[in-house]
Amino acid sequence: MRRGGGDGGGEWELGIANDNKNEFERRVVETVKRWQHRKEPPLVWAMEVAKCVGSAGLGLPSAELGHCLVSQLCLSNNNNSCQNHNPNPSLWKFLDQAISSALISPLHVLALLTSRVIPVRWTQPEAYRLYLELLSRYAFSFDGFGTDSCREKIIQDVDAALQLSETYGVQDLELGHVLVLCFFSIVICLIDSTLCDWGLQMTSVDRPSGLMKSDDSQNTDVDSKGNQACTRNKNREYIRKSNSFMAFEVLGKLTENRKAMVLLRLVYLNMPERFNGLLQRMRFLETHKLSSPNLKPAYHLLVKLSANIQKAVDFEYQLNKSLLIGMLIDIKSCKPAPCCNSESGRFASWVPFDIYMENAMDGKQFPVTSAIDMLTGESY
Repeated sequence: MRRGGGDGGGEWELGIANDNKNEFERRVVETVKRWQHRKEPPLVWAMEVAKCVGSAGLGLPSAELGHCLVSQLCLSNNNNSCQNHNPNPSLWKFLDQAISSALISPLHVLALLTSRVIPVRWTQPEAYRLYLELLSRYAFSFDGFGTDSCREKIIQDVDAALQLSETYGVQDLELGHVLVLCFFSIVICLIDSTLCDWGLQMTSVDRPSGLMKSDDSQNTDVDSKGNQACTRNKNREYIRKSNSFMAFEVLGKLTENRKAMVLLRLVYLNMPERFNGLLQRMRFLETHKLSSPNLKPAYHLLVKLSANIQKAVDFEYQLNKSLLIGMLIDIKSCKPAPCCNSESGRFASWVPFDIYMENAMDGKQFPVTSAIDMLTGESY
């Protein structure tokens, strides 16, 4: 899109783009509501919504669709929270279906949900529980980012949602940066939010940002609607407490994955001061394990998480390079040789290049063969 001009052409084009966006969102919302009213299975919704995406000329996975669905989901959560009802289960099921049908990117959706759900986890504990389940299921679904345009939109949205550039000081984010920093940010956010829920405060650690700070966890009679009835519900109180333990269970499950070891080690090697912040959090938890009534029953979860993080520190990349990258990204998705050999087509280079350099550089010279070709198996 052309930006601004003396004749106001840029503003006119921006208005057209906004109109198209609003029309697309209106059609998606109407389609979802129609099929929701008919009580059709989520797969049928997905087929109809896919038609909306196609007719709008958008690629898949669609960042625009992801934004629309998350916005509708959060709007539904807010309305239902005020009425002391559970979040709309059919919308959450459809979101799951849209991810599994490759209509939307799991990385994109999880980033959007992280920024919107974690801050209101206390007033909307059911939504937070469903978010944790989606995170547990899709945290390492890295394949399928579509065309260059789709991929760039996803990168920009994830960056904006989690404030990656601002927090980590990385300009010109590529997909590799986003994969690593998004996962690391979510790990930090879950730990910090759980510490806050348990009434434990750290002052000596640089937090990623104020993005995940929850004002409703310490003042439960105030939320976006000023509602008090929600916080008095005993069932919701039980969900709130169990969510904190579930967050650590999810962290334990995710960090024992070999993909997590690779991602965390990349932070350890490239941003040691940030990784040290994670280690400080773990030491803080270890120090308070006996004094905190919440940490005592969660001790086994803390031990598991600490052990997994230590494994990431000690992890050595001794695998076949193509196999290692295959642990992170579906190599088939970037197989076309022209894409790998063209300067404009290279993407997700930060993750593979870092691993490649650690294994391949002999300290004297760089190999002549393209790192991308070697990592994707082209030179074998």
